Amino acid sequence: MSEEELQIVEVELCPDCGLPFEYCDWGDCPDVCKAARGEASDHEEGEEGEDKPQKKKGGKKGVKLPQKIEIIRANRGGRKFVTVVIGLETHGIDLTTAATAFRKKFACGASVVRDSTGEESIDIQGDVSFEVMELIEAKFNIPEKMISSSDKKKPKKAKTAGSGGRGKKSRAMQSALKENA
Repeated sequence: MSEEELQIVEVELCPDCGLPFEYCDWGDCPDVCKAARGEASDHEEGEEGEDKPQKKKGGKKGVKLPQKIEIIRANRGGRKFVTVVIGLETHGIDLTTAATAFRKKFACGASVVRDSTGEESIDIQGDVSFEVMELIEAKFNIPEKMISSSDKKKPKKAKTAGSGGRGKKSRAMQSALKENA
């Protein structure tokens, strides 16, 4: 291409949505953008001065903005744990692909689970919360600041010294206690 064919075009961007003004109607908040430009948001004035309703432009509805990814370690009973990963789908990651990657990396069960509210998450068998965080950063290129980790576990009962068994101490233990006293 020659230099004559190329033209530099400056495009003004909307300060609210960041799109060019021509595309504000398809953004997340078209009414806010029109108000910022000083246009009427609900009605458009016709040729004879009448107000006629403005046609709504089609667009994607229900698009979720990226949110923080939560990694939760939940107690499954006894000494068994489940690591739950919530929020990967908001970053455009297919949950079945991610579950397969977790299965291969940690050699354990991982499945996509839908809760009662309809939100999907990934359940991974075992306590692999820190390794999952590193894998998400490396494989899916998500920054560390977008990932949060928390524990949901029952507090352990405090064990007191010498409470095991019937309360009897062995002869070796009794002699050790006498020497230290």
